[in-house]
Amino acid sequence: MDEASTTTTIADQVGPSSPDVPSWVLEFFRCKRWIESALASSPLVFFTLRDIFDAIYDGKAFLWAGENSCHVIEITTICRRRVAVAWLAGGDLSELLAMTPAIEKWARDQKGCDVALVTGRRGWLKPLSGSGYKELHTTMGKAL
Repeated sequence: MDEASTTTTIADQVGPSSPDVPSWVLEFFRCKRWIESALASSPLVFFTLRDIFDAIYDGKAFLWAGENSCHVIEITTICRRRVAVAWLAGGDLSELLAMTPAIEKWARDQKGCDVALVTGRRGWLKPLSGSGYKELHTTMGKAL
């Protein structure tokens, strides 16, 4: 049995109806369908829902939940730049776009970021271009 199958987290211990569940966990379960939809749109599966939950639980990722959508943001360092990486988003597009300035401000003011990156399908280029985002490069992949 591999380590991943024997490791337990809060996701295994509580469900969305548990009386002791933290509020972010309730938000995660409420946003689950949008996260799953974003995961399903990827041609290669890099993450599972459990991986996303664990990353948020461990403080490696942050859930930004709207009423009808959500973003998952990772704060990282690339070379010497502090970077906010939006790597999952799902739900209502107009709400996601409306949340973007607040996420950018939080990343800059609270996390010290000076760069924001969005990873996703090419379909994100057009709606994000109005906020100053542009295509930086193309990444290709295949399963081996």
